[in-house]
Amino acid sequence: MAYNSFIFENNDGVATIRLNDPEKLNALTFQVYGDLEKIFAELADDNNIKVVVLTGTGKGFCSGGSVNDIIGPLLKMKGDELYKFTRMTCNVVKNMRQLKKPIIAAVNGIAAGAGAMLMLASDLRIFSDKARTDRDDPRRCTRHDLEQELADCSEDAHRPAHEAALRQRTRRSDGLVLVRERRATA
Repeated sequence: MAYNSFIFENNDGVATIRLNDPEKLNALTFQVYGDLEKIFAELADDNNIKVVVLTGTGKGFCSGGSVNDIIGPLLKMKGDELYKFTRMTCNVVKNMRQLKKPIIAAVNGIAAGAGAMLMLASDLRIFSDKARTDRDDPRRCTRHDLEQELADCSEDAHRPAHEAALRQRTRRSDGLVLVRERRATA
């Protein structure tokens, strides 16, 4: 598997996907989205991979959509192009959630916008002391934002992964709510 928008490594069954545009805090582009959609679909059929680690190079996990490479062009797109882009972004999350291998988000810096969605779509989130997000305290992330994102995708074909997530919530004495999730095996 060769990709231009991130570094992919397989080390004894541990696949690492390292977003690799540190100057832009690993901002997402159309190419990154396309590559992520493709790799998470391919990993489903790779029996050599047992676990996936998603992280970023440098100071950022993922700063979200690139202003120049995503946001600007989206403002100029017609409806059919916007629909195609929306399907692709939904497929990234769908492919992540349907992958029957654990995905660990190793959040090493900022996780904002769509970068926070990638973090939330992962099964486990591990935060460095430099981790930041545009959401609430990242240690308190439930999946409300991800659920809203998937609901916005609207087609039933994109919802089963969201509905298959099973949650166990635990409220600690300090008020922190921990959320442990596992996927249904149906």
